[in-house]
Amino acid sequence: MRNRFRSSQEGSLEERFLALRQEGSVREYRLLFETLTAPIEDVSDAMLEGHFINGLSPEVQAEQIMELAQRIEMVGIIGQNTTGLAITYDEISNGSNNNHTAMGS
Repeated sequence: MRNRFRSSQEGSLEERFLALRQEGSVREYRLLFETLTAPIEDVSDAMLEGHFINGLSPEVQAEQIMELAQRIEMVGIIGQNTTGLAITYDEISNGSNNNHTAMGS
């Protein structure tokens, strides 16, 4: 009887997983997320990652978006080097990439 009542009150494992949102620290959320997802099978990594990010608090999500944007910008800068711009490692690490020279110029 107790298990029957508990499952109807708390929901199935999948329902608890889908309802999971960060309420405490990121560490607490990650541990609970890992606990709930461990027994769930046939879920893609992309879905797990997306659900994890969507469950983070808006503040943490904003931080993650800023970090991702910075990484994308860095990849773009590095990618420009292969399309005709000469960028040295020192320019990237010092944040001064304004003096690009065309390769072969």
